[in-house]
Order: sequence, then C-alpha cells, then structure tokens
Amino acid sequence: MTDNVSHTSVLVGFDGSAGAQRALGWAIEAARRAGAPLRLLMAVPVGNGSHQDRYHEVLAAAQEIVGLAVAEVRLGEPWLRVDGTVRRGRPADVLIRAARDADLVVVGRRRRHEVMDPRLGSVSTDVCAHAHCPVVVVPPEWAGRP
Repeated sequence: MTDNVSHTSVLVGFDGSAGAQRALGWAIEAARRAGAPLRLLMAVPVGNGSHQDRYHEVLAAAQEIVGLAVAEVRLGEPWLRVDGTVRRGRPADVLIRAARDADLVVVGRRRRHEVMDPRLGSVSTDVCAHAHCPVVVVPPEWAGRP
C-alpha cells in the first residue's frame, strides 16, 4: 500500500538579503505547485578572533531572521508545510549537505554589474556544481512566477 504523502522537498538558501527574498518567492511557488514542504536554510559562517566572540549574537540574529521569514510564509501560505533552520558553516557547504535530502535547491544571485562581472556568485556556483539534486539560481531581474 502506498501513501499519498509527498516526499519531495524544496530547499531554499536564505539569508534575508534581496536575492534570498527573490529565491524564497520562487521556492514558495515551486513548493505550492509540487505540494511539497519548503525548507529555509541559513548558514552562519564560523568566524575566528573577534567574530568568534560575537558568534552567539550572530546565531541569535540569524535564527530571528529565519523565524520571521517562516512566520511570513505561513501567514501567506497557511497550508504550505514550511520550516527553517540555521546551521553553522560555510554557506555553500551547508546547502550542499542539506541538498542530499532535497529534490530541488533554490538560491538567489546577488546583483552585480553584468558587463563587468557576469559570473554567478561563489555560493550559487558551488551549489550548482556539487548539489545532488537540481538547482535553480534566481537572478536579480526575476520578479514573476517560475
């Protein structure tokens, strides 16, 4: 006997930036269409020296940002299963590890001067190269539906 529960999940890299907000919008629509749970993930890089002293403050701020984003998604999409996590580590590495349990990863791309530097950012490049599932990189120009 099979169940009707979807095991598909959409993972979105989220840091509160404008690029992450666009990626979240894209991911919400993808999760809605697939009937899949949405997972927000923020990575907090491990600092050294003075950054290490402030790590707990940074972690608390990150948890607040993710918590507010999850609450906002739940208000706008009350039926959508959504959760948020903050993990310690280099953002690309954290996303790549988490992608092992996802069916789709969505990341944003920060706006750059397209003529001077048309490349993807390091996080999106690394995730595209190493994730074990499809990756969507949402460009700064995106303002619509997937």
